[in-house]
Amino acid sequence: MDLAKSLILNLSLVITLSFISSLIYENFYKNKKLSDFLQLIIFSCLAVYTIHNPVVVANDFNFDGRTVLISISTLFFGWFVGIVTALVSLIARFTYSTVNPYSATAAVLVPYLIGLLFHILVKKKLYKVGFINLLLFGLLNSIVLFLVLYIIRPINNYEYLKIQRIALIIFPIITTLIGLVINSSISKTKLLLKVQESESLWKATFHSIKDGIVIIDLNGKIVNVNNGFKDLFRILDSKALNGKSFNDLLQLKDFETQERLLLNFNKFSEPTKNHNIIDRRVNISFNQKSLPAIIYLMKITDKTEKILGYVFVIRDISKEIEDQEKLVSSEQTFRGVFNSIQEAIYIQDIDGSFIDVNDGAVKMYGYEKQEFIGRTPAFLSAENKNDNLDLVSLLYKAYNGEPQIFEFWGKNKYGKIFPKIVRLYPGEYYGKKVIVAAAIDITNIKIAEEKILEQERLLRILLNATPDIIYVKDGSGKWLEINKGMLELLGISDEGAIDNENLSAINDFAQLNKNILTDFEKIEEKTWMNRKLTRTELCVKHDNGYKRFFDLITIPLFNDDNSRKNLILIGRDISLRKKDEEEKQIMLNKLSGVVESFDGAVLVENQLGNIEFVNDNFIKLFKVRQTKDKIKSVNRADIFNSLNDSIINSNYFLDAVDDCIKSKSFKSGIEFNTKDDRIIEATYSPILHDGKIVNHLWIFRDITDEKTYEKKLKSQINELERFNKSMVERELRMIELKKEVNDLLLKSGLSPKYTIVE
Repeated sequence: MDLAKSLILNLSLVITLSFISSLIYENFYKNKKLSDFLQLIIFSCLAVYTIHNPVVVANDFNFDGRTVLISISTLFFGWFVGIVTALVSLIARFTYSTVNPYSATAAVLVPYLIGLLFHILVKKKLYKVGFINLLLFGLLNSIVLFLVLYIIRPINNYEYLKIQRIALIIFPIITTLIGLVINSSISKTKLLLKVQESESLWKATFHSIKDGIVIIDLNGKIVNVNNGFKDLFRILDSKALNGKSFNDLLQLKDFETQERLLLNFNKFSEPTKNHNIIDRRVNISFNQKSLPAIIYLMKITDKTEKILGYVFVIRDISKEIEDQEKLVSSEQTFRGVFNSIQEAIYIQDIDGSFIDVNDGAVKMYGYEKQEFIGRTPAFLSAENKNDNLDLVSLLYKAYNGEPQIFEFWGKNKYGKIFPKIVRLYPGEYYGKKVIVAAAIDITNIKIAEEKILEQERLLRILLNATPDIIYVKDGSGKWLEINKGMLELLGISDEGAIDNENLSAINDFAQLNKNILTDFEKIEEKTWMNRKLTRTELCVKHDNGYKRFFDLITIPLFNDDNSRKNLILIGRDISLRKKDEEEKQIMLNKLSGVVESFDGAVLVENQLGNIEFVNDNFIKLFKVRQTKDKIKSVNRADIFNSLNDSIINSNYFLDAVDDCIKSKSFKSGIEFNTKDDRIIEATYSPILHDGKIVNHLWIFRDITDEKTYEKKLKSQINELERFNKSMVERELRMIELKKEVNDLLLKSGLSPKYTIVE
């Protein structure tokens, strides 16, 4: 019993100091690092004390309270506090006396490991600290420790067995007492924290709710309002509302009837199972502000269902009403747009049944809208026209996000059959996943396609009927279209050898005329580089030595990204014209010798208006600064326009020139005056070859001297005419006088004096 008393006295200090540990936890729980530091000091110091004041058993076998301290400190405060206490205990044990190192190490390691194990179980909520569990924890700690010590250092001493029995009872009890004290402190502190957190959470929740909330007592007085209420009614100081009557401050009116609502809190205090007293839409007015809202009035009760007060919740529905109005407007707009679309629009479910259709569909088929609803496209299908169309598969693909496009033959209410293009898209209709179908009547398109095909056929006939060469290539040089004239030029005479399906074989068929293809490819590349219409003259030499001349026009077409698209080539055989030009040139050369010796100014222009020949007299007559060679190929209009400054009546002259060209007939006597007092006469004559006008000949002469002589001669003639006229008038007057004398003589009975010849 002395051993028991000694053991109890030794551990009593441990129990006392456990209260100090509890006080430390309660006062320093907010600073965990400081709290753990103080805890490890308390438990380490206690461990050192008990080691220095052990219960001594025979053969230097000592018992102390360090095992309890290590296990308890580790259980409640974690691995760090536990391991520091264990290390301090081990050091103190080695310092105090010579001991078996294995026994000393086991005495601190076993309780630490057991304490750490149960600490982890507590963290994972697999072990709950309580009286029975603490007792079992202490008992387990004692049993394991004594078994380990017995294995390390077996002792059969009677005193050792006696202290073992006492320790198996006392150590679990002391462990339980210390654990209960510390756990009580920890639980109380955690409860306080939970209460504080709950209160903070309640306040945060209360004030963070956007709805307005009013707490009301049993007498209908306002206790508190949240920030949501202050925001709704623009209140700066909510404390002024506390204690005021709810009905006096807030005015409630029924949303529909606008009748005033008063809340009878005395009636609400009657027991009822339903805590939600009011849930309705009202207009609420406060602080000179009115707004539509949904209000809720709920009871606040305790566990015994005793009513403690009321919660009044105000939910502003201004935005909802505005959204509803917008929704109605949007629905009207949607309907307006939906029905204004000229295409037929169908809203269908996964089975293809019509949910809604627009006026375009009604107009297309002639059925009323209600006749579509609930039916599938089968009733719109023309017989034997859509048999190869897997409509179910198309609808399924569109419903699952893969748009579809196909041709469908429809039949309207009056039996008319027509083609249409249908597009299926996935969509949403009033929150429901649907298929949106858009259809266009392509009857006119079909007719247009047939006309285009017919026009293409006629165009090909025309292309092949023309003697010109025509072909079209794409940007990579692939043949797209070629006419008969070009095929013949390439030496391909078999009309069936090349068609629109095998145009790529042209190069193979034209191997004998590879040089011709090469010449055309060079012209094509030049056109692509110029990026504009190009006109080129090409001489095609055949193997037999025959030459053909072509006037080629090449037109490049480009895509939007400036890449090559198509190239069109049109060529006209100008071999005969070339021959005519050569013959004409020979004729002009022969003419030039005659013209140069001609005393007048001569100008010859071609059909394009370009000057082909002028003589020296032209240069001298018009005082042209350019040489004859430079004047050649200059446009006649440019030369004549340059003479405007020296011509007095230039407009008359230019108009006369144009009239001559248009008349295509000989004209002479065209006169115009120059500012240096000269008179020029122009004569126009078309030059014919094989009955066709090939050139225009102009002859200009300076007739100033002739005109001056004519003017003088005309003046002399005029003077002579005036003299003759005066003499004739005088003679006629004499005859009249003679007649008068003869008449007077006759009247006097005398014979006439003058003989008058009539």
